[in-house]
Amino acid sequence: MDYLTLFVVFALSFAVTFLLTPKLIRKAEEKNYVVRDMYKKDKPHIPTMGGLAILAGVMVSLIVAQFLAPDTEIARTLLIFYFIVVIFAMFGLADDLFDVGRKLKIFLPFFLALPIAQLNLDTNISLLFTEIEIGILYSFIITGGS
Repeated sequence: MDYLTLFVVFALSFAVTFLLTPKLIRKAEEKNYVVRDMYKKDKPHIPTMGGLAILAGVMVSLIVAQFLAPDTEIARTLLIFYFIVVIFAMFGLADDLFDVGRKLKIFLPFFLALPIAQLNLDTNISLLFTEIEIGILYSFIITGGS
């Protein structure tokens, strides 16, 4: 994929998310999908399920990228990203609706990140005069922590 295509895909994702977020916030407030923000002094109510706007932006960009880059290797990678996005979206939606708890919020993303870790198979670190192979575990820890 060339830089112009990447720019179009990312700009489209940003635009969809940017345009949908205010509408989604209004709808969530109307439907009373709000929670108390425990991290602020006055503990205001804030809307939940804002991730749906992000999900829409990401899915639109993945669909456009699928059409703009029909190369089979890129298409395979994009399908992995579809899977990852949908899995994390389902986890976020479940958390918004059912409050999955702190333990699951800490540990489950590490397991959900396994497909991301599989995308990064080159785990060499090049230091001044040497290279260190750190293995797939490093990739798993980095992607699981994000």
